[in-house]
Amino acid sequence: SEEVIIAGILHDTVEDSTTEKKVTREMITERFGDKVAELVLSITETNKELSWEERKTEALEHIKKFSQESVLIKSADVISNMSELLDDHEQEGESVWERFNAPKDKLLQNAHLVISGLINRWPESLLASDLQVINDYLMEIESPNQYP
Repeated sequence: SEEVIIAGILHDTVEDSTTEKKVTREMITERFGDKVAELVLSITETNKELSWEERKTEALEHIKKFSQESVLIKSADVISNMSELLDDHEQEGESVWERFNAPKDKLLQNAHLVISGLINRWPESLLASDLQVINDYLMEIESPNQYP
């Protein structure tokens, strides 16, 4: 739907906006409607005060309650982010992990958990097979030459 597409475009606006130019639910609702705001917030990490591990654990719990629309948006986000990471890894090698706030093993473990959570939440999603392909590539990075 148009609302899912708009929410997909806006998916990180609340989470990544600065304090000086904070994007709020009210702003999204005013400009795009309540459904779009609801979808954006459904996949947003709400408490940046938590540690990385706590935020990721909370996010994994939220996936279990996602609507199919939220699964689509989050799946597209994961596919986009992980595809970029895989491309960067191919170009830069292991130094790519230095840009993150968590070590490689924790990042990959979280990616696997998010991907499996999304697939489990909606196995028939049109993006489930793409998520699995990304997961397979991530497994190759995690343990080179161990997977076909």
